Amino acid sequence: MQYSDLMPYYRLVHLVAATFWVGANFFMACFLYPAAKAAGERGSGFLGIIARINGLPFWMNVSAALTVLSGVGLLSVLSSGFEGRFFAAPYGASLLVATALTLVAYFHGFLVLRPCGMKMGALGGQLAAGAGDAAEGLRKQMRETLDRMSSASRQEAFILLIVLILMVMAKFL
Repeated sequence: MQYSDLMPYYRLVHLVAATFWVGANFFMACFLYPAAKAAGERGSGFLGIIARINGLPFWMNVSAALTVLSGVGLLSVLSSGFEGRFFAAPYGASLLVATALTLVAYFHGFLVLRPCGMKMGALGGQLAAGAGDAAEGLRKQMRETLDRMSSASRQEAFILLIVLILMVMAKFL
């Protein structure tokens, strides 16, 4: 099997994983986090249920990693092993910028959103265990962390929107 024979598999994995990652990110940024913020403490509890029961953070990380890895594989095949002349053309340059922005979004999620989610889980666990006098302080920390998650998720959604536009428009440049 030649390297270029892997192209259909790279495309399949890339499209399925990217659809889930980007779609889930937009859903969370535009609908889930604003609703959770409006619901207050119950909304934070609901986010914890989604994380524990459905494993959404895990699946978002898996889909993001598969998107990045399959995208690099696609780019390698398309550019004949990352030849410079491919990236000098508008099509290649657009894909290169989209790849760089995808990496920014991936690391943003891993370095900003993931720690916020872990903090929310820890705070929720402390509240559930009965925090006593510290409960109001924990609730305040949860609200602040949810605000940070909501803002960071919108930032990531914006980056991914630019990536989508670049990917769609690349063929027409």
